[in-house]
Amino acid sequence: MIITVSGPHGTGKSTYAARLARELGLRHVSAGLLFRRLADEKHVSLEAFGQLALKDPAIDRQVDEETMKEAAAPNWSMTFLFEQVIPELRERGMTDEQLDQMMVENPKRWLA
Repeated sequence: MIITVSGPHGTGKSTYAARLARELGLRHVSAGLLFRRLADEKHVSLEAFGQLALKDPAIDRQVDEETMKEAAAPNWSMTFLFEQVIPELRERGMTDEQLDQMMVENPKRWLA
């Protein structure tokens, strides 16, 4: 099953999609997190990378290609994250909001 969540920048799509995936037991693949990872790899701010993407359509194509590759690939690290790490953190008292924030603030950690 594939569910797509879209909307304007900064409206909570990633938070909503992560919660939805968790509730439905699906793997969450985020183009936004991939976009952030690419900005980080190029050592530029998210805002600067966004400006580059407006001028260079190759960046959007790269994000699209990597998103599709991530969605199609079996991903044991994401399975481990959702089946092992997150339940353990919940047992230790971490709230869903804290988990969501942790994943959004450090996407490179979860997509490596």
